[in-house]
Amino acid sequence: MLKKKNQPQKYSDEDLILAARKYETRKAMRESDDRIHQSMYVTIKARGLSKIAFKHMKYIRKPNGTWGTKKAVLDEAKKYKTVTQFKRNAAGAYDAAQKNGWMTDVSNVLPSSQYKSGPQHMLYAIYNPLLKLAYVGQTTQAFASRIVVVK
Repeated sequence: MLKKKNQPQKYSDEDLILAARKYETRKAMRESDDRIHQSMYVTIKARGLSKIAFKHMKYIRKPNGTWGTKKAVLDEAKKYKTVTQFKRNAAGAYDAAQKNGWMTDVSNVLPSSQYKSGPQHMLYAIYNPLLKLAYVGQTTQAFASRIVVVK
């Protein structure tokens, strides 16, 4: 949504900076139970006030080499239910899995992963010799259940 030129600002810059001072880390503010502070976090980023508002906060980062082994990446992935959660909450581990070709293994350790192994998309063809027609389709659904739907 585009902001109208004369629309009054919901929060002043001072209000945003004061709200940010209540938190020790950016993550704590971003994931706060207080939805107003979550909104303020987004507004701080949008207005380019990050350097001022977050100046007092600790910068938490994993040391280099943390995601260098497959075991470390898989152990991190086990903490999440979906690939999307894994990507959002452990971007470094996700990037390492992508770079090293471990995504199939990551999918196998996630409890609700749709794709336990194998391709995510499948092409199939059904040929009717009587009508001399073929139907070609693409699906992410398991073949056995998909073939029942098509018949």
